[in-house]
Amino acid sequence: MIECKGGFLYNLIFRYVGVGESEEVQLFYYFVKSEGNPEKDPLLIWLTGGPGCSSWSGLVYEISSIVFIDSPVGAGFSYAKKTSTASKTGDFKQVQGLVEFFNKDYPDLLSQYWANDPHVRKALHVQKGTIGEWKRCNYGFPYQYNVRSSVEYHANLSAKGYRSLIYSGDHDMQVPFLATQAWIRSLNYSIVDDWRSWVVQGHIAGYTRTYSNLMTFATVRVAGHTAPQYKPKECFAMFKRWIHYEPL
Repeated sequence: MIECKGGFLYNLIFRYVGVGESEEVQLFYYFVKSEGNPEKDPLLIWLTGGPGCSSWSGLVYEISSIVFIDSPVGAGFSYAKKTSTASKTGDFKQVQGLVEFFNKDYPDLLSQYWANDPHVRKALHVQKGTIGEWKRCNYGFPYQYNVRSSVEYHANLSAKGYRSLIYSGDHDMQVPFLATQAWIRSLNYSIVDDWRSWVVQGHIAGYTRTYSNLMTFATVRVAGHTAPQYKPKECFAMFKRWIHYEPL
């Protein structure tokens, strides 16, 4: 745990967890303890996209007990002892291993220079010799991009009763919100509550629609691809309402 004067970044844990029988894969995570009620607040897991971007990018967006995982292996400070075990679809099994670890043991913001400083790495408990130059995003993974293949996974989870919140910045030029809507339409979910505005402090923050299978979709007004970076107050309110089972 890192303790800083003035209470800033007080309840932080930086650590590795080995995954698999021989623990060849080492996932690096950042655990931020909730400033609300840690005993009752939900534990959240943040996986930054890219794919291959370090979850440190989202560290400042937390509102509850949350774990930021450098995933897939090769992103951020996560590494594999054998290259053959890195950067595979099975990385999601590694995340499952981390969740099991927590159940057992726990009742663009970071510059290249800062993350590569030896004193910083020591404070973060980064294993020496495992990572060369730290990069916020590693785009060198030999991935094949196939969005359609992921639809069945979401459909399977939502059919089992898992709630989901899908949000898009309405100024996102990387993944436009219209594309997100098209993906949602492909699920063929019925509309429960049609379009309406959602409001934060008297101002329209975006528009939302709810679907069957406990799915909520929301746009964030005047926000880009990383919506919380553009509209932190509004995204904070949106997510806080959602995790407390309140309507947006």
